[in-house]
Amino acid sequence: MIRTWCPVIWALAVIFSICGDRTLAQEPVDGDFQIKAACDSVVAEGNLLYRYEKAAWEATDIGLANEEVRKNLFNLLVYEQRDTIKVCLLDQTLHSICEVSFAGRDNGAQIVSFTSRPLSDRETEVFLLKNKLIDRVTSGGYGVGVPDSFGLNFVLLPAEQGYRFYILTGTSKSGIIPFGNDYLFFVDSAGKITDWRKMHTILLPLSNEVDGLKVKRTIHTHRPEEPYITATDICTFKLYGPLCGQESFTIVSALRKAFTYDLKTDSVLIQDIDSGRKNRKARKK
Repeated sequence: MIRTWCPVIWALAVIFSICGDRTLAQEPVDGDFQIKAACDSVVAEGNLLYRYEKAAWEATDIGLANEEVRKNLFNLLVYEQRDTIKVCLLDQTLHSICEVSFAGRDNGAQIVSFTSRPLSDRETEVFLLKNKLIDRVTSGGYGVGVPDSFGLNFVLLPAEQGYRFYILTGTSKSGIIPFGNDYLFFVDSAGKITDWRKMHTILLPLSNEVDGLKVKRTIHTHRPEEPYITATDICTFKLYGPLCGQESFTIVSALRKAFTYDLKTDSVLIQDIDSGRKNRKARKK
């Protein structure tokens, strides 16, 4: 796990950029109710991704504060057990040398153990599958790359008939929200990749400051083929937005709607772009 902290148009300290992504629902849907339901499912997925990544960040900090763990840390394993996210920091023998459990939705309750132990059968299976997938997608013609000064984070989520395997980009640079350069792979129960897509076309390292002015909110537009906000958008923003002093971001969609994710309410506001223009014209009359 690497903690990490395009076309871009600047206007009034708000960033407009061009990218593309897709929700778990692969095709656009009609009607406000269906669109809201699609956004709600994306928020749920984004929150799960965030729990995995945030747990990895915090567990790594806890482990590195221990001298013995710091000297022997080789890799880590993150997985879900009921409502708990477990993180095992591993040495080169693949023994857990620090285990941190985060119970509950907000990763609030922490149980820490520095007892060295071998991985269970299930933990070993998840660890080997994840690393096999990492090798496969980074060398298998999928175009996965690591931009300079950035790193890749990999998240394996259990699914009903297999797994969802995400790649997100992160950075240790301060004041940057690293949208983009993210992927979703669908994996069956045998560990075979059955489908995949690149969530954004490029990396969008959006800064929280432009010409000395603080950026309060970022906006990027999606291609017609990618009409929704994504789980990776939400996860990335929840990790880096607060570090940049931001509480919301907006996606402008080819559906002629703007999707605004609000950190405080953990929800997506859906607005009709055309109606906003009509209201402005009405006020002028």
